[in-house]
Order: sequence, then C-alpha cells, then structure tokens
Amino acid sequence: MAVSNASPLIYLAKINALKFLFKIFSPIYIPEKVFEEITIGKNCFKEEVSLIEKHIGKEIIVEKLDEEGLVIKNDIKNVVGGLHEGELDVLALAKQERINIVLVDDKRAFKAAEFLNLTPVRTTVILLKALERKIINYETFQKTLRKLIREGYWITADIYEDILEQARKYTSQSKS
Repeated sequence: MAVSNASPLIYLAKINALKFLFKIFSPIYIPEKVFEEITIGKNCFKEEVSLIEKHIGKEIIVEKLDEEGLVIKNDIKNVVGGLHEGELDVLALAKQERINIVLVDDKRAFKAAEFLNLTPVRTTVILLKALERKIINYETFQKTLRKLIREGYWITADIYEDILEQARKYTSQSKS
C-alpha cells in the first residue's frame, strides 16, 4: 500500500511497468489533485493516461482529502516550502490514511516525506524492488531502466551506476 504522485505512475505507464508497481504496493492511493494532474496531461500522455485510467477503482484508488487531511496539508505547506499542490496532497493523504510509503520523484517532496517520517520511494527504487522480489530478472531490469531514462526520467551518471550496483547485489544475493 502506498500513496503516489503523478510522475511515478506516468513514467511506469510509459515503460509498461505498472504491473511491477501493483505487485509491490497494492493498492495505490492517489489524491484527487494527482488524478486531475494525470488526466489533464491526457493530450501529452494519451497512452499513459489510458493505461493508468484502466486501473482506477481497482489497483489505483482516488481518495479525497477529508477535513483532517486539509489541516495536515496546510500544516505541511506552512512548514515545507516549494511543493506543488499534488505533492502536498500526496503527503497529506499519506498522513490522513496512515500510509507510510509515498511514491515521489521530486527532490523536495522526497525530503519533505522524510521530514514527515514517511518512506519516500522513487520510480527507480520500484524497479529495484521488482528485481529484489524476483518479479523481473537483471536483464529485464537493465532494459527497463534504460527505457525509463530514454523516456525522459533524469538521473545523473553516478546515480545510474549506484542503481546498477544495487541491482547487481540483488542478483548476486539470489545466486548465493
């Protein structure tokens, strides 16, 4: 179970990897604001949005912030600056629903989640978890990671190498 921002869902849809996500964190909750962000992008990401929409009400649950969630959101906004509405709603929904894991790629949202004692998970970590749990093999992991980067997911060369090193460790552990 996790609360997701738009970017992990869109990127995983772009690389046809939503199925990995659902095997690791199911169900996925998204705040209404994130659902709006995803569907507004339908002109740019038609195929991706269609893939995501197929899972709404099943593996993906759209949830509304209640009064408690709105208070939490306002508190987060006052303490943590520079977050977009969707990111604020993700963090507030996680706190409201007492869900510890949040799927975010943005650096500020990641740090804010840590500050709020939530566990932030990036899209690349979802792929690593799929490898660790043997949902995919190392070769599929590499291909999927490269495809993610070709689709515009930005990581530095150092982080790319760190991710591959972690993946190799999972692979060597499974052979032991």
